[in-house]
Amino acid sequence: GHHGQDAIINALGVQLGEATTARTNLESGLDHAQDRIERLLQSNTQMEASMEQLKHQHASLLKDEIRRAKDETAQQTRQEMITQAEQQFAKANETFLQLQRNYETSLQDNTLLQQDVRALEAQMLAFQKDLRVRESEHATQSAEWKAQLANRDARIAELLHEREGCLRENKELKNICEELMGFVEEEK
Repeated sequence: GHHGQDAIINALGVQLGEATTARTNLESGLDHAQDRIERLLQSNTQMEASMEQLKHQHASLLKDEIRRAKDETAQQTRQEMITQAEQQFAKANETFLQLQRNYETSLQDNTLLQQDVRALEAQMLAFQKDLRVRESEHATQSAEWKAQLANRDARIAELLHEREGCLRENKELKNICEELMGFVEEEK
C-alpha cells in the first residue's frame, strides 16, 4: 500500500536526478564542441591569410626571376635562372596546394563538427522534453496518490463516526432492555 507508493515516488525522484546529471553532461559536451568549432574557424582564417600571402610571394618571385633572366646577357645563365625560378615556383606551388588541401580538410572537419553539435542539440531537446514529461507524470501520480489517501482517511473517519453511533445506540438499547427487565422483575 503506502510503502509501495513511497518507493515508486523515490524511484521517480532518482530517475529525475539521473536525467538531470545526463543533461548537464550533454551541455558540457556541447560547450566543448562549440569551442572546437571556434578554434577551427580561427585556424581557417589564419590559413586563408597565409594562402593569400603565398600567392603574392609567388607572383613577385616569378616577376623578379623573369626580370633578372632578361637582364642577364648569357643565354646559359638565363636558362639556369629560368630553371631555378621554375623549381622554386613548383616548390611554392606544392606548398600552396598542400595548404589548400589542409584548408579543405579543416572545412570538412568543421562541417562534421557542426553536424555533431546539431545532433547533440536535437538530443538535448528530446531529453528536455522527456524530462518535462517525466516531471509532469511524477506530479500527476503524486497528486493522484494524495487524493486516494485523502479519500481513504475521509472513509476511515466516516466509519469511526458510524461506529460511535452504533455504540451509542447499543448502549441506549441495553439501557432500555435493563429498564424493561426491571419492570418485568417488579411485576413478579
